[in-house]
This record gives sequence, C-alpha cells and structure tokens, in this order.
Amino acid sequence: ADTIYTAAADFTIAKADPVIGTVSVSTPATIFTSTDPEAVTLSWTNTAITGTLKLADGTQFTSGTKSYTWVFSPTDTANYNSVQGTIRLSVTANALQSIAVTTQPTKTAYQYGEAFDPAGMVVTATYADGSGKTVDNSKLTVRYAAGSGFNAGDTSVTLSYTEDGVTKTCAVTGLTVS
Repeated sequence: ADTIYTAAADFTIAKADPVIGTVSVSTPATIFTSTDPEAVTLSWTNTAITGTLKLADGTQFTSGTKSYTWVFSPTDTANYNSVQGTIRLSVTANALQSIAVTTQPTKTAYQYGEAFDPAGMVVTATYADGSGKTVDNSKLTVRYAAGSGFNAGDTSVTLSYTEDGVTKTCAVTGLTVS
C-alpha cells in the first residue's frame, strides 16, 4: 500500500528588496554646492527593475568628496520594497568668479577730493555654476587711483568684493573729476 506523508510548514510571502546594480550620476557633469539635489539624475545598471532613483530628501551638498544617500522606489510596489544606498560624489564649491558693474551709478561727475557715490549702481557677482546675484553696495570696497577721494583727471574707481575668502575687483569707468 502507498504511504501518504503530510508535512506542515509556515512561510511568509514578502516583497523582495530589488538589486539595482551600480548607481552613477548621469547629469550634471559638475555638481556644485548650489546644485539642487532634484536636478541630479542618477542611473542604475540593473534596468530590468524599473522605478525612480534619486538622492534622498533633505540632501544638502558640501564641497569635497563624500557619500550621499540615494533612494530607489520601484514601479512594481506590489512585489518590491523601496531600497536605499550611498553614492560617493565630488562636489565643487560655488565660488565667486567675478564681479561687474551692470548698471552705472547715477552720479558720474565729481569734484576734487569728493568720495564716490554708488547710488543707482548695480554690481553683479558671478559664481562658478554660472549663476549671478546683485551685490549689496555697502559690501563693496572703493579704491581710488591715489588717496581717499577723487583727484583731478580721474576717470574711474576700482571696486572690490570679498565672499568666503575670495576677492574680485571691477572698475567703474566714464567718471569725470574737476
């Protein structure tokens, strides 16, 4: 006669943790401290598992090379869990590159010994990532050709601006001094 054996086992059906392979940065080519983490596009090598891969919410870049957390959210949420890991990124400081007078000051005619008046003037700072911002005129240092005011014949004044230890200069030209 046939013998029938019965076995009992407990098991749990659970979602799998997807193995997405190697994570790398697709864009941008250079990540600056000012780069929005949402603008960083990550890719993975095991594309058989579809989903969304991005840097973790709250990511803030600091200059240098360090590890940042990524999160993978699978398209198939019925069978796969979200997973996270880290990626080493090299982040470049968004350093001051230059300053320029983008709107001339209202006053361009001066008397001997008079001080420069920046009213109406706009100076724009440009950074490594190509962005720009208006510099507060009170943060500019004025340098005259000689002394502490205009001399007869002066036609310009030099402005300097320092941010995070980087100093850049530009000139205001087209001035007259009598």
